[in-house]
Amino acid sequence: NGSYISDDRIMVQLRDAATALGVANQNILWDNESKVATFIKGDRAVQITVGQAKVVMNGTPLPTDKGAELKDGRTFVSLSQAGLALGAVSSWDNTTKTATLTVQ
Repeated sequence: NGSYISDDRIMVQLRDAATALGVANQNILWDNESKVATFIKGDRAVQITVGQAKVVMNGTPLPTDKGAELKDGRTFVSLSQAGLALGAVSSWDNTTKTATLTVQ
C-alpha cells in the first residue's frame, strides 16, 4: 500500500513506481526464490534484490542508500533507489510531505 518510512527513508512500492514511470506491466518480473525484481525499460535492464543496497543496471552494480524490503507481499524500495533504477530524480517536500519521482 502506498508508501512508508523505514530507517528515515521513504519506501515506495516498486511496481507502482515502475508503471507510473512507463514500464510496461509485462516487463516487470519477480523471482520469488531469489527475491529479485527485474524490469526492462528501453535499453535499461534493472535487477533489485530484497535486502541488498544496490541496483544492478545492465549488469553493473550501483550502490544505493537502502536495500529493498518485502511488506505485505510487495517489494518496496527507497525513493532514491527507485529513482536510480528508473532513470528519474527523486525529491521530498517536507512541508507537504510529498515524494516525487521525475523522469529526466
